[in-house]
Amino acid sequence: MPHRNPPDPGGPLRRISSTSLIIAFALVMTASILGVMTWKAFDAKKAALANGSADIQNLVRSLSEHASHTIQAVDIAMAGMVDLLKYRDPEPDRFNRYLAETAKTLPQLRGIGVADSKGNWSYSSLAEQPRHNVSDRSYFAYHRDTPDNTLRISELLQSRIDARSSMIVLSKRITKLDGSFGGVVAAAVDKDQAQILFRDAVA
Repeated sequence: MPHRNPPDPGGPLRRISSTSLIIAFALVMTASILGVMTWKAFDAKKAALANGSADIQNLVRSLSEHASHTIQAVDIAMAGMVDLLKYRDPEPDRFNRYLAETAKTLPQLRGIGVADSKGNWSYSSLAEQPRHNVSDRSYFAYHRDTPDNTLRISELLQSRIDARSSMIVLSKRITKLDGSFGGVVAAAVDKDQAQILFRDAVA
């Protein structure tokens, strides 16, 4: 008995080809979408890293400027004291209060004081005036032997007020009207503060 609908020899092949085309198309579309998503994610990451780098650079620049301004502020404050002490010896209680107020406005400083030409403290921002002599300190010897008005930054020193702590000293020479050595104005900065301050200044 003859078949009413004879089979089409190309039918299964066409169905397989159509299925393969659909699968291939789906795979291509999936790969394209994944590619676009990957590119977008990479682009977003790149932008975030660029923004983060810019933020870090801005922070470093800001800290560096702050440190530089802090050192400049100490230098200016000391210069005013040196000019005053060049002409006269202020009344101790009043000048000590002035030193204490100056130290408060510059929180990086542990304290600030004035040592006379023999290395004895004559003024101080501290509640109790130091009794030790600093004539053997390198910054004192430098100012005694070098007649200039530059701000000097000492090496790391052991504190003689608190033997457990280290510090650096910022200092300026006092030169009397006749050109003789009149002592030094010196400000102490704790080790940890100094590391932060000078690391930022050179960053």
